Amino acid sequence: MKTSEEMQRESDVGTRKREGEYTLTRSLVPIALCLVLFSVAGCSATGGSVDVLFAAANSQLASAKKVGAEQLAESEYQQASRLLAEAEIALKNRDKGARSLIQKAHSKARLAEALARQLRAETEAAQLEAELERALVEASRARLERQSAESELEQGSP
Repeated sequence: MKTSEEMQRESDVGTRKREGEYTLTRSLVPIALCLVLFSVAGCSATGGSVDVLFAAANSQLASAKKVGAEQLAESEYQQASRLLAEAEIALKNRDKGARSLIQKAHSKARLAEALARQLRAETEAAQLEAELERALVEASRARLERQSAESELEQGSP
């Protein structure tokens, strides 16, 4: 037969065991909750990143338009615009190819903007070269006129 002291020890061990299980269960709940929250947040962040990419591509297309890509880089601008429209439809349909379309649209819009800037700069450079050429011709005429005037002065002087 067990003494009261032995029974108390067994009771204490059982209580500790139950408390240990409770403590373990109690510590696992926050961890499980965190895992669920992080996985939900991860899904949300992935969706958000596609939305952010779409906004960036849309902004890039607007930048391209602002520098005149509609006229100067018409083909690239139209391709970017078409890709962005397709991406928008893909996003609405939750198509996995939406991200790829958005990235292509962004790249095409960037190309359209860069090409428009390049063409505008080259046109400006050509205009400046033509203006420089006119200025050099004018300077040459002025030099000849000065030399002629100097020559006249030398000839007219005793």
